Amino acid sequence: MFEGLSAEAAVSIVAAIRRWPVDFATGAVAAIGVGVVTRVAGASWLAAAVVACVAFPLVMRRVRAGRLAVLRRHFERDPAEAQRQAEAAWAAASPGQRAAVEMLVKKSR
Repeated sequence: MFEGLSAEAAVSIVAAIRRWPVDFATGAVAAIGVGVVTRVAGASWLAAAVVACVAFPLVMRRVRAGRLAVLRRHFERDPAEAQRQAEAAWAAASPGQRAAVEMLVKKSR
């Protein structure tokens, strides 16, 4: 199904199906750290909570963007690996994820 898949499309497919707990964990640790620093600096608990809630998605997005850039470069160097990982992700996908991936593949061709 994924023969001749571009590196960008393979990254999209793998990212749409796989979940990396490290993204969540890094965002959570950073949010807790920023919240604690804010509280120690003299801000109220409410301000610390707001800062932590803002920091979490920002850090998580940065970590994910960096990881996907590394994956994209890897797939550009090794197209066979890109196809293998896309097929493995497809095999592990739920029906809803498969429908989303089919839409991605149709748009990329």
